Amino acid sequence: MIRSTARRALARVRQLNRRILDRLDPDYPPPEPVLEPEPLEAPSPRVVQIRPEATPNPHAMKFDVGIEVGSRTLNSAADAEGDPLAALFQLDGVVAVFAVTDFVTVLKSSDASWDELTPLVEEALRQALA
Repeated sequence: MIRSTARRALARVRQLNRRILDRLDPDYPPPEPVLEPEPLEAPSPRVVQIRPEATPNPHAMKFDVGIEVGSRTLNSAADAEGDPLAALFQLDGVVAVFAVTDFVTVLKSSDASWDELTPLVEEALRQALA
């Protein structure tokens, strides 16, 4: 959409330039074509590097995400409604999420395993924060 708007604006500027030149000097040769700017590329999605760290609490795992995530406590899926981190509550075993500065701490239920849950949390965080 930005490209098409920019192209229309550039075409309009060229048209106005031709009209002005025609009024000033009808014999003036038309300007040489201007090189077109390189097409704009869509910004690439942000790559989020996530590093899990164990905590003293065996039911909590800290995930360093390396980007600002703000500060909030989400104790349920209802608390997280509309929040990008809400996807974490779709994972079986996640009971709470704490976001502080550049890390997210996930609290799991006692019957969940970090071996199974960690890669799922990492992927959910990548998608939520990209």
